[in-house]
Amino acid sequence: MNTLEKLRKARILEVKVGAVTFTGTRATLEQALLYNDGKFSDAEVCRRHINGWTGVKESDLIEGGSDVEVDFSRALFDEVIGEKAEWWPEIAPVIIEDALSRLTKRSANTKKSKTG
Repeated sequence: MNTLEKLRKARILEVKVGAVTFTGTRATLEQALLYNDGKFSDAEVCRRHINGWTGVKESDLIEGGSDVEVDFSRALFDEVIGEKAEWWPEIAPVIIEDALSRLTKRSANTKKSKTG
């Protein structure tokens, strides 16, 4: 596994919302700072980072839909997330806070190494 593959693997993120698990990539520090400043909607943060799901049923997406699980597709997710406001506050803050917490840890480690 090359360095780029290792970096991408290390940036995988999972977020549980009820019975659904969303998978995606962590935000970079640069992205998190932009998101934290409110330059992007929570739905757009989700669009930029989520690239998979498990446990989503058609009935979660369409009123009167079946209980059959729906495979993730980028086009479907991009369409649906704009309507699923109940998912936004569950997903977007996790993406942002994850990146900001890594910054805090990195800063603490830097201070520790300078004083230690």
